Amino acid sequence: LNGTFPTNVCNATALRDLVLTGNELTGGLSSEIFCLNTLELFDLASNSMTGTLPTHFGRLQNLLILDLFDNFFSGTIPGEIFHPNLLYLDLSFQFELNGGFPADIGKATSTTLLAVSQNFLETSLPPSFYNLTQLTYLDLFDNIFPGQLPPEVGLLSNMEAMFLASNSFSGVLPTELGLLTIIESLTAHNNNFTGSMNASHPFCAIPFAEFTLDCLEVTPNCATQCFTDAQDPGFT
Repeated sequence: LNGTFPTNVCNATALRDLVLTGNELTGGLSSEIFCLNTLELFDLASNSMTGTLPTHFGRLQNLLILDLFDNFFSGTIPGEIFHPNLLYLDLSFQFELNGGFPADIGKATSTTLLAVSQNFLETSLPPSFYNLTQLTYLDLFDNIFPGQLPPEVGLLSNMEAMFLASNSFSGVLPTELGLLTIIESLTAHNNNFTGSMNASHPFCAIPFAEFTLDCLEVTPNCATQCFTDAQDPGFT
C-alpha cells in the first residue's frame, strides 16, 4: 500500500486488529481511524507517516497494542494515548518526537512494553512514570532525558530489560535498583551517572546478563561492559 491513510476504515465497525506495517503510507493520521472504538491492535510500523500524534487517541480506550515504530511523527506525546488497558506502546525511531512523557502516563498501569528510542525527548521522567509497575521492557535509548533516577525506580520490580543508554541522566544510581531482581539487561552508558557500584551495591548481586556503564565516571563498578569517551556507545 502507498499513499495516504485509507479514509474508509470507519466502515469496519467491529474491527479489532488493524495491521498496516511495512507499507509506504505517507501523510498524517486520518481522523477516521479514531471512530474504531473496538480497535485492540493498531500497527503502523515501518511506514512514512508524518505529522503530530492526535489527542483523538483518547477515543480508543480498548486499544491494547499501539505500534508506530519507524515513522516520522513529530511534536509531543499526547497524554490521551495512555489509559489503563494499554499493554504495548512503541514510538521508537521517529527521530522528531520532543518534549517528554506527560503526567497522564501514570494511567497506563497495565503497560508491559514502552519504547521511545531515537527521538528528542528532553524532559525529566514525571513522578507518575513509576506507576507503570507492570513494565517488563523499557527502551529510552538515544534521547536527551535528564535528571536522576529516584528511589521509586525500585517499584518497577517486573522489569526484565531497561535501556537508558545515550541520554543525559545524572547522579548516583540508587540502591533501589537492587529491587529489580529479575532484570537481565540494563544499559546505562553514555549518560552523566556518577559515584560507584561496587560489590556492596544491591544491584550487583543480581545475576544479570548485561549491564553497561561509563567506566571513568562510575568507579568501581560491577558492569559487564564499560565505556570511555573514546568508545562508540551507539548500541542498546
